[in-house]
Amino acid sequence: MDKIGVTAWITASQAGALALLDKKRRLEEKETVDQLVASGVRRSDARTEVARMRPEHWPALEVVVGEAVRRRLADEDLAGPWAPLTQAELDRLALSGRWPGASGGVTLVQRNYSFPADLVLQLRTASWRVSEKPLARLYELGLVGSG
Repeated sequence: MDKIGVTAWITASQAGALALLDKKRRLEEKETVDQLVASGVRRSDARTEVARMRPEHWPALEVVVGEAVRRRLADEDLAGPWAPLTQAELDRLALSGRWPGASGGVTLVQRNYSFPADLVLQLRTASWRVSEKPLARLYELGLVGSG
C-alpha cells in the first residue's frame, strides 16, 4: 500500500495526548517483553513475539491518527459526495507550504504522518471542496498565494 507524507496541525493538548499514548505503548511493550522473559522465554524470542503483537495491541501513532481521520471524514459534513479533484487542483495541492486556516485561537503544533494514499486523497478532496469558495475569495482579494 502506497503511503504519502502529510503535515498536520493539531492542538498542543492533542499532541500531548498522543505523546502520552506513545509513551504508554512503549512501556507496555517493554513490560510484556519482561513478563515473557520472566516466564522463561528467551529475550530475543520475547521481542519477536511482541513485534508480532504490535499492530493489534500497540499500533503506531500514524495508524491511530489515520483511523481518527477516517472516522472524521465519515461525518456528515465531510462525507461528500465530492467532485473528484482536477489535475490542476492536484498540482496546486502538491505545492509545499501551509494553507490558510483558522486556529480557533489555540496553539497548534505541527506533526508529520504517512497515511495510505487513498486516505490522503479523500482528506485532500474533502478539505479542498469544503474550502473551495472561501479560498477562491481570498485569492480574488489577493490575500493568499500568488494565485
